[in-house]
Amino acid sequence: MINSLSSEEQQAQRSDFGLRLSNSMAKYGPLCVGIDPHRKLLTDWGYNVDAEGAELYAMRMLQAASGRAAAVKFQSSMFERYGSKGFAALERVLYAARQMGIITIVDCLHGGLSTTISAISDAYFKPGAPLLADAITLLPYYGARSLGGVINDALNNGRGVFVASLTSNEEGASLQTAIRQNGDYKGKTVAYGVASTVQKFNEGIDGMGSVGLIIGATIGQWINDSGVDPARFTGPILSPGYGWQGAEAKDLRTVFKGTRGNVLVTVSRFIASHGPDIAALSQATEAISLDVRQALLEATKVADERPHDTNAPTVVDMGSAASTQSAAASISDSADASAAGTFAQSDHGTVVAAAEPTDNTAGDSTTADGVKPVRIATDAAKTADATETSDHPADDGVANAADDARDDASDSVAAAATAAPAATTVRKQTVEVSDENVQDEREEQMKQAMHGGRLLVLTGPAGVGKGTVENALRKKHPEVWVSVSATTRDPRPGEVNGLNYWFMSEDEFIAKEAAGEFLETAVVHGMAHYGTPLKPVEEHLAEGTPTILEIDLQGARRVKETAKDLGLEVLSVFIAPPSFDELVRRLVGRGTETEAQRKRRLETAKVELAAESEFDVTIVNDNVDKAAEELWALIAKEYGISE
Repeated sequence: MINSLSSEEQQAQRSDFGLRLSNSMAKYGPLCVGIDPHRKLLTDWGYNVDAEGAELYAMRMLQAASGRAAAVKFQSSMFERYGSKGFAALERVLYAARQMGIITIVDCLHGGLSTTISAISDAYFKPGAPLLADAITLLPYYGARSLGGVINDALNNGRGVFVASLTSNEEGASLQTAIRQNGDYKGKTVAYGVASTVQKFNEGIDGMGSVGLIIGATIGQWINDSGVDPARFTGPILSPGYGWQGAEAKDLRTVFKGTRGNVLVTVSRFIASHGPDIAALSQATEAISLDVRQALLEATKVADERPHDTNAPTVVDMGSAASTQSAAASISDSADASAAGTFAQSDHGTVVAAAEPTDNTAGDSTTADGVKPVRIATDAAKTADATETSDHPADDGVANAADDARDDASDSVAAAATAAPAATTVRKQTVEVSDENVQDEREEQMKQAMHGGRLLVLTGPAGVGKGTVENALRKKHPEVWVSVSATTRDPRPGEVNGLNYWFMSEDEFIAKEAAGEFLETAVVHGMAHYGTPLKPVEEHLAEGTPTILEIDLQGARRVKETAKDLGLEVLSVFIAPPSFDELVRRLVGRGTETEAQRKRRLETAKVELAAESEFDVTIVNDNVDKAAEELWALIAKEYGISE
């Protein structure tokens, strides 16, 4: 079939998967939803531990991923365990995914001699294949060249593959960074040879190629020992290990610095832990997608800051074992690494901090700085925040009603009007500094942080839809970074360190607080500590990254006070409901509170709404998308970002 095509048609066919995946990543972001029906997950969901349970599980995960993720990845062994019934279930869910228009990857990790592995093409790639998929994963233990036949079969049928190069397991590091004793890549690492061989299939392709690598998100700094530079690879990179397996946003920035939109991050158990409810699964998918997109956007900035060498090899040796020019010359004919970037990014930054309304300035028409608040009303009258349950930056959009504890604490404080919060501490910059140079350095850091604009603080009463507006903003503008709070409470099911909160012991929290590492802190009900880490806010401001700090009313006041001590200007934004009656409707519609809690919340809301005049700008949330547009307009104006 491929031989009857012109050279241009053949090239288009062989680049088809990369183009389709690139377009999907541009539309939905760099998330791949892993569909791994572990026995425990099936049990937790109330499903039978059999082929039928695995199929039901997969179908729900597909619904959550549809329209929210660039691709899905099926762990084939989780279906194979059930024999022929398991394979039949995998066939059906692959068919369902195709009908839904979702790009599919089967994680089968096949490898072997070229004469035997060629049969895999009949199963996954060729017309009429029973397990037809868009791509599969391969193991190069027999040598990367042994996979050539299967790879060409995939390309000639408009499909793709991902070849394991740098995996997350510790034992893998010793094997993959071992030095090759002979062959084309003698003196190089095993991983380097694999990556270089794979890259050759992507040469001559405009945009992202169709032959990818698997590089674990948890490998950290030892990627330098491998000699592989992901920023010089032009095919897609599949990266497992994020979230549940331990990798955080900083790991993505470390491993994939300088990449340009070709990294696809796989997340499975974090999303699955919110099932089987499809709405909760969908919210978790959206939340983790935003988090991954932001981390990778920050990774791309490294590439923007370094000169582009058009003569540089695609896979750059950074390891001590590959320092000779002759070794580097072995891949001098590789294609230039200019992977197509799929993420638009701004040259300016914004920090947005969220605060809750207060009552002690009710009736005052100006802010403390003498600035008349601006009130912006959106024009449609619908859409409530039925899932917002936390007024402290935490869940990145994941619905979590248990976070009402902090809201309850805010209620009792706000209801007391001007009374001082009993269990709240404020980070003061009036602490004696024995070394004046330290203070000078701090002031210089804050001056650098101010180059993008004022710190933007976002707030509003519970139920007004702050979190929903924030999420709508981040979907359209993934360059916006949202601060993640620290807490001493235990993680709840499905929560991931660094995504929902930074979880730490009380001793660690107190030590950080004493060292001045928080912008503000509070103790809820005399039990758990909460706080806003200062360093990430400073770092993102200094980098010019749009940043949102969402926090309750009392926290917003503390942030404004502390920012003043730091010499940091703040732009405070109040999210208001169109009316008090609408706020009542939204709070009742949440269904997360008892009647007594709801009554107390409404009494507090009256006090909070009276504090609107404390804030510089008010956005009325009649419609989520419109409110998000108004918020972005503020950010763009504040930082001089051309829309």
